[in-house]
Amino acid sequence: MSPEDKPVFIFEVTADVTDINGETRSATTEVKVGYHAVVATIKAPAQIDLTNPNNTITITTENLNGQFVGIGGKVEIFKLQAPAAPIRTRPWDAPDLPALTQEKFQQLFPHDTYSSSGDPKRWAKQKLMVALPFNTKAVKEVKYRTDGSWPTGNYLMELTATDSIGQGVKDLYYFTVSDAKSKSVAHNALLIFELDKSSYKVGDVAKLRVGSASADATFFIHIEKDHEIIPLRAR
Repeated sequence: MSPEDKPVFIFEVTADVTDINGETRSATTEVKVGYHAVVATIKAPAQIDLTNPNNTITITTENLNGQFVGIGGKVEIFKLQAPAAPIRTRPWDAPDLPALTQEKFQQLFPHDTYSSSGDPKRWAKQKLMVALPFNTKAVKEVKYRTDGSWPTGNYLMELTATDSIGQGVKDLYYFTVSDAKSKSVAHNALLIFELDKSSYKVGDVAKLRVGSASADATFFIHIEKDHEIIPLRAR
């Protein structure tokens, strides 16, 4: 098994102790061993809005057994390159052996992806927005600001560091940047459907943001309550 795959081997250790009265007590624990010494994890919101420019990233760095280990490194935030045309998320996995050529498929299904190109994790890095140094020995949070120069769309946080034995440490975190005040549709999305809050109280006004990068999209919006469609009242 290649060290580049960063495998983790789990060993079970069992101890049996017999006291002077002949009673035996047992205990079992697990020990994780690998070619690398540290696992780093980025914790951040899955979506941020440009109307709230102050943002925080939490970074955890632990050894393979979950114990804190302080290291330093950097987090780079990249804007990802979205597809050139509006596409929807694939309703099923891409086939291993396509029956149609890419050109023919796109003629028949212009808003579907021929392969897995609709997955933001496969998109290329378009632009480095900011590089943030960190050192978890001192602080586990990194703060950064967004502004109008950040386009809405999909982004990647890439953490890189080096552990005590010289092995590279890496973590990837994907998120989106939106703008509640914008009327444009980010990353050529075929459909966006966003509420301004995750929950509401009686008497609240729900603000729904609907849009499409397709010029010929038609929307039908229904709200269901107790298995019945209720009428909408727009403001």
